[in-house]
Amino acid sequence: IKSRVIGLSGADFNMQRALWEQALNSENDVKYIVHVVGALEFSRREDGIFKKYKFFPYFNSQYVYSNLSNIQPDLWKDKYVPLYKFHGNYKYFLKGIKSKFKPNTSSLYTKYKGYRGFEDIWDGEIKVDSKVISQDDISLATSFIREEAQLANEKGKVLIIVYAPEFSQTNAIFKGKQTILNKLESVASENDNVYFFNYSEWEGNT
Repeated sequence: IKSRVIGLSGADFNMQRALWEQALNSENDVKYIVHVVGALEFSRREDGIFKKYKFFPYFNSQYVYSNLSNIQPDLWKDKYVPLYKFHGNYKYFLKGIKSKFKPNTSSLYTKYKGYRGFEDIWDGEIKVDSKVISQDDISLATSFIREEAQLANEKGKVLIIVYAPEFSQTNAIFKGKQTILNKLESVASENDNVYFFNYSEWEGNT
């Protein structure tokens, strides 16, 4: 079974759209598109493009560039002005240069099942008291999901939407989550090529 998993934790609906438009419009024989979402993917970020550096190599994609431009209208500077993309992100620029000349010798840099670990260890502290996801944002994000379902149908693909498990402390701060779950269930019931799996209350959440 050929499938493709898309999703970016913490990315709002414009960034999510960049991912699924690119995936569904690519010429391939993938049958199943698995879109992993969470509450934050239904909210509008006010702090710009989340982890923008991840998108740097893909600015030539019309789907990536057009959707991210909705968040940052002057994105053309990042695309066309040499090194401008690193403005305000100097640590990534310097880290990239350093990695070319100096191997990582941190004692915390470990491997687990082939994956390299991070140098930083999260202490589990949540610094946001609560986050209310507005009905307008939920409605707009849901309309994007419906467009995704329609495009998947046109391309002859099956769309599997997965609401991923959330850290219990994070789960408690979201306001509007049940509305999101109801919307996703509605999208699945309206489309024969869409399936929804809800792991938000998975017993393994800690």
